Amino acid sequence: SQLDVRQPKGQMVRLYWGLMKREYEANNGRNFLKGAHVILLLGGIFFLPFHAVQNITYAIAKRRSRSRWPELIRERLEPDGPTTRLADLEQQQVTG
Repeated sequence: SQLDVRQPKGQMVRLYWGLMKREYEANNGRNFLKGAHVILLLGGIFFLPFHAVQNITYAIAKRRSRSRWPELIRERLEPDGPTTRLADLEQQQVTG
């Protein structure tokens, strides 16, 4: 889903830092750091601005798209939900 696209700030950095920390503790601080750890951590830091722009763009697009939906559809977004079936309303528009 589109909600999976949004990533909290620094999620990847925290993930890789946690992995490195666990491996450090498992090896008692000896020979735990690998090249892949460094690359993943630096890559996570490098992509932080890109993830921020992606989250901002997603938030703006989500707000704009809802305001452009037809009233028939927006009714379904209300907390109390729809009062009629969408199929019935569409059939009523066709015949009426």
